[in-house]
Amino acid sequence: MRRWLRYAAVAAGLVALTVIVGWGLLDEAGRQGLLLAGGVALAVQLAAFGILAVQETGSPGFLGAWVGSTFLRLLAVVGVVLWAATRDELDTLVTSLTLVGLLFVLLLLEPWALREAPTDRSNGTERE
Repeated sequence: MRRWLRYAAVAAGLVALTVIVGWGLLDEAGRQGLLLAGGVALAVQLAAFGILAVQETGSPGFLGAWVGSTFLRLLAVVGVVLWAATRDELDTLVTSLTLVGLLFVLLLLEPWALREAPTDRSNGTERE
C-alpha cells in the first residue's frame, strides 16, 4: 500500500503540473482536452500500478499483471481518442498527445515506485 501511495502522490503532482503549465498555453477546447487527458491518465495509471504493486516482481503473476496493465492503457487511449474525435468542445490533438505523453511519463515512474522498500530486519516491516 505504501508503494501505491508514494506513486499516487508523485503521479498526481506530475499531472497537476502538466495541467497548470498547459492551461495558459491553450484555448478552451485544448484546456478541456487537457483536463480530460490528465484525469484519464491518472486514473488508468493508478489502476495499472495497483495491479502491478500487489504482485511479486519477477513472478508469473507479475508478467500477467504487466500485460494486463498495458492492455488497459491501450484501451484507454483508443477509447478517449475515438470519443474526443466526436466532440466539438475538445481539441482531439491536444487530448490524444497529452494522454499518451502522460501515460508514458507515468509508466517510466513505475520501476522507481516498485523498488523494494527497505525492511526492518527485526520485525520484517517496511521502513522509510
